[in-house]
Amino acid sequence: MSNSLTTKQLYLEMQRAAKGRNDGRKSRIILSFALAAMAAPSIPMIYILSWLAFVSFTTLADAYIFKRIGKMDELNISPQRAKIMAIMTIGASTTAFSLIGIIMWQLGGFPGKIYAVMLFGGSLVHSSVFLSQAKSLYFTSITPFIIPMIALPIYSYFGTNSMSFGNLITLLGSSALFFVATNKAYSWVQNVILEHREAQQTAIEEKEKSQTTAAHLTAMHQALNEHALVSKSDPAGYLISANDAYCKKTGYAREELIGKHLTIVDSGYHPLEFFEEMAVVLKQGKVWSGVIQSQAKDGSLFWGDTTISPIKNGDGKIIECISIRRDITDMLEAREEADRANQAKSEFLAMMSHELRTPMNAILGMAQLLKATELNELQRDYITSVTDGGEMLMTVLNDILDLSKIEAGKLQIETINVDVRHAVDRLERLWEPNAKDKGIGFVCEIDDNVPSVIRGDITRIRQVIYNLLSNAVKFTSKGEVKLQVSSEETSQDRAKISFAISDTGVGISQEAISRLFTSFEQADKSVSRKFGGTGLGLAISKKLAELMGGNISVESTLGEGTCFTFSVEAETISCVTWDKDKQPETVETKARVKGKAKKLRILAAEDNALNQKVLTAFLKPLGHELVIANDGVEALEQLATEHYDLILMDIQMPRKDGLTTTKELRASDGPNANTPIIAMTANAMHGDREECLEIGMNDYVPKPIDARVLFTAIAKATAKQTCGTNCSMNESKQQKTANAS
Repeated sequence: MSNSLTTKQLYLEMQRAAKGRNDGRKSRIILSFALAAMAAPSIPMIYILSWLAFVSFTTLADAYIFKRIGKMDELNISPQRAKIMAIMTIGASTTAFSLIGIIMWQLGGFPGKIYAVMLFGGSLVHSSVFLSQAKSLYFTSITPFIIPMIALPIYSYFGTNSMSFGNLITLLGSSALFFVATNKAYSWVQNVILEHREAQQTAIEEKEKSQTTAAHLTAMHQALNEHALVSKSDPAGYLISANDAYCKKTGYAREELIGKHLTIVDSGYHPLEFFEEMAVVLKQGKVWSGVIQSQAKDGSLFWGDTTISPIKNGDGKIIECISIRRDITDMLEAREEADRANQAKSEFLAMMSHELRTPMNAILGMAQLLKATELNELQRDYITSVTDGGEMLMTVLNDILDLSKIEAGKLQIETINVDVRHAVDRLERLWEPNAKDKGIGFVCEIDDNVPSVIRGDITRIRQVIYNLLSNAVKFTSKGEVKLQVSSEETSQDRAKISFAISDTGVGISQEAISRLFTSFEQADKSVSRKFGGTGLGLAISKKLAELMGGNISVESTLGEGTCFTFSVEAETISCVTWDKDKQPETVETKARVKGKAKKLRILAAEDNALNQKVLTAFLKPLGHELVIANDGVEALEQLATEHYDLILMDIQMPRKDGLTTTKELRASDGPNANTPIIAMTANAMHGDREECLEIGMNDYVPKPIDARVLFTAIAKATAKQTCGTNCSMNESKQQKTANAS
């Protein structure tokens, strides 16, 4: 037991001793006067008065000392010092009290001796009872009575021969009985006190618990009255009570509500089935939760996030229902406002995309055409700068659109067969020349256990790795960039594929890593001036990784380099390595061959003059015949009378847009009802491609138009038309293989 605990126990004992001593003082005074009266016939009065004076003095001293012990905290008396004071005071007091017994023994004859033994025994019991809560003072309080009870009979028998052996045995037996009775009384009182103390402590704890519970209930009641609409109703739906918040919100006085049916605040928004289903749940004794629209007295509507609990009596019968509502009208309005703002943002981005992509189509298209002509070194440098600047602007635009799609939850992740090695091989072919131009090395390593084919979104996987490789090459001026692909099997047919992109570049500080994946943030603000970029690439990559169920982590040392690890868990399909040299020829491959040979008659529905020039410049050198229609109306007029091999359809045009034009053409029975249509549009938001394909278009080419993408789409569309059924069957057989690439 520790010293602090012993000190605490001693402190409690002294407090209990002071209380017991003070409680027993009145009885000791009465007992002393009773003893004096009983002894008066047997001994001289001078002895009695002297004894009373001595007892009175020790009693006053006892009262003074134990009152101080009772205030030991205030008087700064330590428990150890209090114990010494108590022992000295009790010793003196009990010794003074026992003197009357000694006097009676000596002067009162044999009756006096019997009287003395009874006095000692009674005092013994009295002292033990009142000090039973202070074990450390027990022997001090009884010793002045025990010693005379034993010593006086022995002295009288052996010393003065004034007592017979029989009387000696009688007195010693009486003393023993008193001593046993004292111990029994002490034990009994001690047990009673302990039980009382435990009961008292339990009562205190229960009282504190009840007070705490009551305080909590009061606080909850106050909180409910302040912030929630609370009402009670009987099983039939008639209101029994309503709190102030309910009355204030509904606009009714409490007197107007009590006794009225709950339909008094019904807005009519919810159908009858809604309340019938609620009643079924409540009749089963279950809690119902949901959102309810209500109508106030003035006709205003409000929404409440509502919980209704049935209350049962002892027989299990529902006697009332308590309803607690939280007014969420403002929250719903704020959500609607946010949705409207988000819709406005999406519309703005769609408009911005269209308005930027339309002129960029002309700029980049003409730049591509100009770059293919005879140019001197300076002119080629100029046109390369124009092309690079345009592509950089398109990258920023695409990043903003991707971020908007992700934030709006409209970016879809597809799941197709993905050949990991083939995808990495393409990335290596793309980035190795760029790294070589900067004078740095580029290394790709794939572990042997990496599955050949997995299920995933190849476009988004490439986009994430592309962004990470772009940053690695951008921020590395010496050393190398390394792409390491590894795999860890998570189950029989699933694996965690990790793409680790490490570099020996500038590195990133630990402080900058914490904000690295925040939109429009860069590790160093000066980076955007030195290397360019918006700070969106990593934010988008992180979000894309999470959408695919993966993650991106980063480790970096400033001045030494950085390692980004993109991990994604996917279903494994095959562990056989893709051999790109042995792949069967797909429809698209055949289309490119056939598309190069065949001269086509093409109608282009395009209202922008610059874009008309770009299309003409792209297609005329290939020998295709190109007819321009300035809007949908003109396009339908020409398509009604003349046959075309292909239609290039802009979406946003005056008088009649591309979607309407396509629907009307597909619904007609003219010569071009089944002619392939390729959408050419600056609309690049989520759903644009799907909408085009859904109404009957065959393909989708976003602006600014890349000549290679356009040529591939044309070749693919016309090849399908030429191949017919055999080609379609062939394509179906090869679809799984084509998806993997």
